[in-house]
Amino acid sequence: MAWVEAWYGRLDPLEGRGMPHAEAVQWTEERTPAPASAHRRMVVRQLPRFALCWLGIAATWHAILVVESLISPRDALLALAGVAAVAFAAVALCRAHPEAPRVIPIVVVASVLLGVAETALFAAVGANGDLLAFVLMTLYLATSIFFGWGWLPALIVQASTAIPWLLATPYLTFYGPRIELVSAIVLGSLLSLGIAEGAARALRAALLHRRNEVESRRALQASRDAYRDLAENARELIFTTDRSGRFTYVNPAFARCFGVTPEELLGRASDGCLSDHPSNAEIRGLLGVPHATSGPPSPCAFEVRTPQATRWLEASPSIIRDGHGQVVGVRAICHDVTERKELEYERDAVLVREQSARVEAEHVRGEAEEAQARAEAATRAKDQFLATLSHELRSPLSSVLHWTHLLRRRLVEGAEADHALEIVERNARAQARLISDLLDVTRIESGKLSVELARVDVGAIVDAVVELVRGAADGKRIAVDVQREAGAVPVRGDATRLQQVVENLLTNAIKFTPDGGRITVLLGRAGGRAELVVRDTGIGIAADVLPHVFERFEQGEPSIGRRHEGLGLGLAIARHLVELHGGTIEAQSDGPRRGAAFTVRLPLDQQPDDEAAPAPPDLASRTPGTTALDRLRVLVVEDEADAREFLTTLLARFGADVVPVSSVQEALVGLEARRPDVLVTDLAMPDEDGFSLIRKVRTMECAGGTRLPAIAVTALASAEERQRAMAAGFDAHFAKPFEPIDVVIAVARAAAAREPPA
Repeated sequence: MAWVEAWYGRLDPLEGRGMPHAEAVQWTEERTPAPASAHRRMVVRQLPRFALCWLGIAATWHAILVVESLISPRDALLALAGVAAVAFAAVALCRAHPEAPRVIPIVVVASVLLGVAETALFAAVGANGDLLAFVLMTLYLATSIFFGWGWLPALIVQASTAIPWLLATPYLTFYGPRIELVSAIVLGSLLSLGIAEGAARALRAALLHRRNEVESRRALQASRDAYRDLAENARELIFTTDRSGRFTYVNPAFARCFGVTPEELLGRASDGCLSDHPSNAEIRGLLGVPHATSGPPSPCAFEVRTPQATRWLEASPSIIRDGHGQVVGVRAICHDVTERKELEYERDAVLVREQSARVEAEHVRGEAEEAQARAEAATRAKDQFLATLSHELRSPLSSVLHWTHLLRRRLVEGAEADHALEIVERNARAQARLISDLLDVTRIESGKLSVELARVDVGAIVDAVVELVRGAADGKRIAVDVQREAGAVPVRGDATRLQQVVENLLTNAIKFTPDGGRITVLLGRAGGRAELVVRDTGIGIAADVLPHVFERFEQGEPSIGRRHEGLGLGLAIARHLVELHGGTIEAQSDGPRRGAAFTVRLPLDQQPDDEAAPAPPDLASRTPGTTALDRLRVLVVEDEADAREFLTTLLARFGADVVPVSSVQEALVGLEARRPDVLVTDLAMPDEDGFSLIRKVRTMECAGGTRLPAIAVTALASAEERQRAMAAGFDAHFAKPFEPIDVVIAVARAAAAREPPA
């Protein structure tokens, strides 16, 4: 039977569910036997009970045999004595070594002997075989329940007793059908096997659970001991309190801080150690009513009273909860930060003293910085104004001189000559307007700008100005709609200056309105004042720029100053002139790309006056022609239409094949389509300038190809700009206005000196 014990010793700790036998799990904390050993001890403890139970069953059936006169009382007692001898012999053998591996085999053998003995007795007297089968089934169930040894030992007992029963069937009496008897025996045997395996698994699960429980308890106790050792020997001050704020634990370091033993602090109120410092309110509330705290407590510093002096402690408190999640107290680990607090107090005192000493110096320095900032802003504004002024003056001057040069040399004739004269006149007027604006600003700053007041009709002035700017509006396909009251709208003012105001507003609206837009001029009376509104569908005004539109040199974003000519003086002059007439001017806009509206209000008057407008001057010139640039392809990059047209006409008249473009992007497309012989480009252009273009051209040449001669033609006329252009890779630099023949000669020389194709 050794193989039975070997099989049973293979206990799977993950198997089994159910209620354990009480005797099998009565372990102590000091001794936790293995599951197989514990099961053997349980079997040994159960064996006397099984013996008594089986003796009672055997005695009952022996008595039935005596009653049926199948056996004498003496023989019944002798048979019962034999059964008792087998049972108590097994008890004696197993109790000698209750944990020995032989326990299970001994019990199995004893159970088999008991079943065989009953079979022999029933066969000897010819008793009822059906009854004997019931007795054996009782044996199977009893062993399965009492010993919980699993299906294999139970199967051994069944097989070892069923075989003798089969052998004894000729000597037994059967009253029921054999098929019913066999079915009952099979079902009962399977039931007893199931009970045996279930009891074994439940026992193994109980043993494993108890073993794990004991081991967990030991680990928990070891962890508690380790943490207690850490707390007892830590230099930090550690304490815990209950719901009412009384100490439930303090470590020796905490007790030493107050000059007492830990036992003296236990049970005392924790707030008794706190001083009356206002900073203690947070920790006092936490210790007093910890259950009222929402969320984890934050680190805090508080002051305590010790026998020597007050000390500052910095704590990281936490809430203690029981197994049901209820708050039962507070735990905290504290650090003595008294020295740090003293240093902070000293530092604060020093800072206060230094702060008072710095106030005067900061005030003086602030005034100096403010003065310096004003000076620097004025310098920047001056430099920016001068640069803008130079550009705005040179651009129209270049167009005038260049077209005059072509006219004088007879390079344009007929309709082109008329168009050239129109360009010369337009640019001359633009330059005259710029100079006039500069003079007006100078007069305004010196206080010498005056007006001659008389009765004037604002309606007549509006009509005259609208006709004056009609050509510029038609050139951009901008519709100008005038809506005015019937009759005169008289005001007391200077007709020339009021015409200047209206002209500034309308030219400004045309300048900032895209092609195909619309300008509406509204003129009427409003509460004793003449009201003039100029509304456009132009680029609009940003909210941050709107308050500054009437300031001098204000043009919004810097890029706008490049796209639209002007010094940013028109609105500033208009505001000053309107104020000289006792009126007001204001600007409105819903934002970028949503148009703008300017409203002028002037006091009404009843005395009439007339107004006349000056006529533009006529200029004419002629130039001779040349073929110096015959068969040369020249790429001209110029964002200003007049200057681009002049350069195109100039170079074409000398025989060049000119490709005019208005931006760097168009120039790059032209370079990729067909490489020119010479590049002539402006420098100051919106979005990307001429410096960006020459850098890209020279970068493309590094990848392969001949060097392209490049000439800069620009209104940026300073020596620094010339040096910058030459350093960037240009071969020549011409400042506007330039001598046209010089550009022609430079193009010819650059083409002649260019590198031959590779």
